[in-house]
Amino acid sequence: MHKLEPLSDFDLCHLAQQKARCKRRSQLRRRSKATTAPTKPRAKPQGAPRPPTTLQLTGLYFEKKAEALLCSQNYVILARRISCRVGEIDLVAKEGAVLVFVEVRWRNRSDFGGATASVHSKKQGRLIRTAMRHLPELTRSHFGGQTPVCRFDIIGFEPGRTSWLKNTIQDHLSMR
Repeated sequence: MHKLEPLSDFDLCHLAQQKARCKRRSQLRRRSKATTAPTKPRAKPQGAPRPPTTLQLTGLYFEKKAEALLCSQNYVILARRISCRVGEIDLVAKEGAVLVFVEVRWRNRSDFGGATASVHSKKQGRLIRTAMRHLPELTRSHFGGQTPVCRFDIIGFEPGRTSWLKNTIQDHLSMR
């Protein structure tokens, strides 16, 4: 099995800095709300994009772990974080002639069913609609125009445990 590297010192430092900035911003917001009168909403400032948050960095870390897990099982990664107006799919992979859409989840605790149980019916619907939106493009570029059999997998990470549920979402898209 492929061994994954833990977060580097740089990533850990960056996470700590992000957390400190976020805490400081919320303190300043609370203070300013208590002392100022309501004002007009400001337009969003134009400029450089914001650096990723701690939550986003953690999500990217687990997506990389899931990608390594898929690669160790001889899957070919076709796309990462494809999105549209409806939603986002974390990974798109190919296993032989099957197109696999992968949702990656992580939870610090396994209360309420854990990471894999957190993909509720509303999220499943968004995944299906996003997959349907990108299916023609993926079919053209990776399957020679022939619509492949599609499958939805969920890879869940919890402390000390990794779960991989294959073909979890049943829909007419996955039955082709």
